[in-house]
Amino acid sequence: MSEFDNAIANSKLSSKSIETYGYVYKRILKLLKYDVLSYSEKSIIKEIKQFDIKSAMSKNTMVAVVMLIRKNVDLPTDELVAYSKSLIDLHYKNKQKSN
Repeated sequence: MSEFDNAIANSKLSSKSIETYGYVYKRILKLLKYDVLSYSEKSIIKEIKQFDIKSAMSKNTMVAVVMLIRKNVDLPTDELVAYSKSLIDLHYKNKQKSN
């Protein structure tokens, strides 16, 4: 069972969320060299920042998947939570500029 399968098995996500997270997890794996759990919080954040993805919310969904996987094995997520909040703030700042 993969790190993602283990995390999903222990979650209470809806079937639609599991489907969405599955697509996002596959995308993450295509962009990383190793499984998510091979990275520290700082290094996974650095990797996500370097992905050629313009949408802050797309990156935030990736962060949510990473947090789900890390929480499943009791690894810290404080830095990921802070990064997620900064992505949400960026999204709303950009949204206000476009209005």
